[in-house]
Amino acid sequence: MNQKEISWYAWGTDPFDKAKQEEKPLLLFIGYRGCYWCEQMERESFVNDITVSLVEEHCIVVRVDSHERPDIGRHFHRVFTQMTGREANYPLVIFLSSDKVPLYAASYLPESSRDGMMGLGETVTLVAQKYQQQRALLLEKGQEILDLLQPSKQSIQATTLHGGIVSVISEQIKVLHDSEHGGFGEKPKFPRHSLLMLALDSYKETKDPEIAALLRHTLDALTNKGLHDREEGGFHRYCMDKAWQEPQRGKMLYDNALMSETLLWASTRLEEEQYAAIALETVEFIRNKLMLDGCFCAFYDEGVVKDERIVVSWNAMAIKAFLMAGKWDRVYRQMGIASLSKLLEFGMKGGVLYHSFIRGEAPATEAFLEDYAYVAEVLIVAYEETGEEHYLVKASELINEALKQFFNQGQWCYANKEVVLPADTVDGDYPAALSVMGAVLQKATKLIDPAYEKFLQRTLEIHSYELMRQPVSMPALARTAMQSIRPQEKIQM
Repeated sequence: MNQKEISWYAWGTDPFDKAKQEEKPLLLFIGYRGCYWCEQMERESFVNDITVSLVEEHCIVVRVDSHERPDIGRHFHRVFTQMTGREANYPLVIFLSSDKVPLYAASYLPESSRDGMMGLGETVTLVAQKYQQQRALLLEKGQEILDLLQPSKQSIQATTLHGGIVSVISEQIKVLHDSEHGGFGEKPKFPRHSLLMLALDSYKETKDPEIAALLRHTLDALTNKGLHDREEGGFHRYCMDKAWQEPQRGKMLYDNALMSETLLWASTRLEEEQYAAIALETVEFIRNKLMLDGCFCAFYDEGVVKDERIVVSWNAMAIKAFLMAGKWDRVYRQMGIASLSKLLEFGMKGGVLYHSFIRGEAPATEAFLEDYAYVAEVLIVAYEETGEEHYLVKASELINEALKQFFNQGQWCYANKEVVLPADTVDGDYPAALSVMGAVLQKATKLIDPAYEKFLQRTLEIHSYELMRQPVSMPALARTAMQSIRPQEKIQM
């Protein structure tokens, strides 16, 4: 079989201008390094000579790395869900008009039709045909999808946050817990770091032995079964089965940073020193396998594949884990401080914070809300660890810029330039940017300026109804809500 590599465009004005000139739809492929099905589709579907020729004949092809442009990835996740009624996963294959109106949405497409899935070639042929024959109808339906994604004008339901949230959290965590295998939810099973941290806060508040038992059950499953690579170190992304026996290979920086943090807190609150030992081993894995020029790579897979993109928000998570590990070994604190200096050096240019960069290349994508939130958070942690006030000064600058760019009357957006996206409250692979910013505002109120309190309270007010009704749906924000009703206590980040 002949193999021909496809000629991709990067996201930008050129492919859309070309699509308009040639009256072709665009095929947008969104994935990331380390995504099994993304790489499988690239190996299988985008190399066959006949299929590639067909794709390039009928479409303008654009590839986006969702780690570099999470705004585009998140936007088209929402488009996919609206168009198909299904939850979106990578890869995403979105056909667009030259005006960026969605025409058709798909996920993994094999080289040819099989197992009830339409093949890439057949899909391209169908979309191209409809684009030529029914373009007006496709554009009308696509615009309807975009209209549905516009921010809602509905009135906001608000309620009073009160101590009853603690019991609601405890009961909902117990319901979600997998009493047989540990963890939360059905397969595939993810670590659910935010929910574990919420459970640890709940136990700190209630001393409920049932919460302590489910935490130990889950943490033992995470550390003793397939998710944890006990030979090479580090944690895989998730497991395909409920029993944590079939890991999806590949280790993300954010998973290992957050797992380290969770285990360190668990060691303290549950008085289980073995969790701290595994956390320190994981921090050492990050140092050995992911450190690059003082910062940290995005992804690692068993010594074969490494994504050397430096994602600013994920680096902030890793640095925070190093600073926390410094309570057990001061060497890690020194490493964390050094990495924070490197991250600010490489990730900020001309006073502008960026989302990611690659060694030797100038950063191109400006920061999103998550970058501001996570960097401000680690700057505050650095101040707490060192007492050096310049960290608070820099944190205040980032908070003020985030409020300027992303905050409007209590509503936050994740991105506000090419793609305008509302900020999620539901935690995905890691805590939602809005929730982290809430915790940052809470800390900043105490340490920097009481004026930040009004922004925090407005944020909590807007989400108060859902926080009281279903706090486990937004566990990171629920942690901040819990602490907001305990203002006399020291705030933990």
